[in-house]
Amino acid sequence: MDGLLFDTEKLFDIAWHRVADKHGLTLTQEFFNTSRGTSGDVMLRNLKSYFPTKDPKILLNELFENTTELTRHQVPLKKGVLEILSFFKENGLKISVASSSPLSMIQNNLQVSKTECYFDVVTSGQEVEHAKPSPEVFLLAAKRMGVDARDCYVFEDGIHGVHAGVNAGCTTIMIPDMLKPTQEILNMPVHIYKDLLEAKAAIETGIL
Repeated sequence: MDGLLFDTEKLFDIAWHRVADKHGLTLTQEFFNTSRGTSGDVMLRNLKSYFPTKDPKILLNELFENTTELTRHQVPLKKGVLEILSFFKENGLKISVASSSPLSMIQNNLQVSKTECYFDVVTSGQEVEHAKPSPEVFLLAAKRMGVDARDCYVFEDGIHGVHAGVNAGCTTIMIPDMLKPTQEILNMPVHIYKDLLEAKAAIETGIL
């Protein structure tokens, strides 16, 4: 969701820096890389590992509070979002959000961006036991839509999400945002496009 549908990863970075400045913490690129596209539980473990003298729950709650404030009135869309969502709707395909974010954050972003009407199902990482790269959130989304995961497209911008899509058996498409594809990703059965418009064109022409 963040970084794929919505141009919000930069807002997350701002929120993280607010929290870090308040508590006198130094955030490294490694910290950001291991935290993007993960569930709250994974973030808690990361926070405990990187900042063992701090209460990770307090830090995470402050992150979500800052993020909610930053997205309260505006959630910018990524290039091609409305075009590809409209294309899928016009062709009778079911659509689900399957995000690691809390359900409240997903609902806020869909409502503020006025994209809620496109989605048949909303699935949060809070609803499954294991976070991405486990395929559980995608398998649950497919089940709720009443389709086989092997018949689904998964669109992802993050490394963990790409692994989850492949692990679920879905046709997995990466639209890189803050994280570029690793060599491991390049060696996997993953289709990589610069934006959603390019991916839409590949679907329309039968490449995907």
